[in-house]
Amino acid sequence: MEQNIWFSNSKNTHIAGILNNPTGDTSELIVIILHGHTSHKNSPRIEPIADLLASHKISSLRIDLSGHGESGGNIETSTVTDAIDDVLSTVDYLKAN
Repeated sequence: MEQNIWFSNSKNTHIAGILNNPTGDTSELIVIILHGHTSHKNSPRIEPIADLLASHKISSLRIDLSGHGESGGNIETSTVTDAIDDVLSTVDYLKAN
């Protein structure tokens, strides 16, 4: 079961994600899937990873990093530090939900 989610990073930039939770159990392992520079969460290289994990009953959350895809921010000014902040904010979101 895929679910679109939105949350904010520490700079209050909106981050878009897709939670794929085949078992519906949020207490189980969730793999965070990231894309490369200039890519996005729905790229042809990212979706098959989520599908493979789901086929093994492993949940995943793939996100658009700041400035990419449906997330806020500007790709021209995004940095590795911004991406790290996005990942840490993703972990915080998962812990809270």
